[in-house]
Amino acid sequence: MLAPLEASAAFPSAYQQARHTEFSAEETEVAWAAGLWLACHNARMEAVYDKPPLVTAALRVQIKPRLDLAGAGPEGQPGRRALTDF
Repeated sequence: MLAPLEASAAFPSAYQQARHTEFSAEETEVAWAAGLWLACHNARMEAVYDKPPLVTAALRVQIKPRLDLAGAGPEGQPGRRALTDF
């Protein structure tokens, strides 16, 4: 299952508060990208093992905001990075 976007956003906020620290913009994007990678991996496993597409269905709805939060939104959009930036 893929957590709702609001719950996914609440976790790093709670973590930062508990640790008395604040993520940089880049660290925040990396955290969102890592979560997105895991969701894609889980969706792939649903397909490979012919499981109900629970993560896949949620990912289809949440993909755009998650990509944007990971700094990987559509080309020309704020937060978009070129591959040459890495």
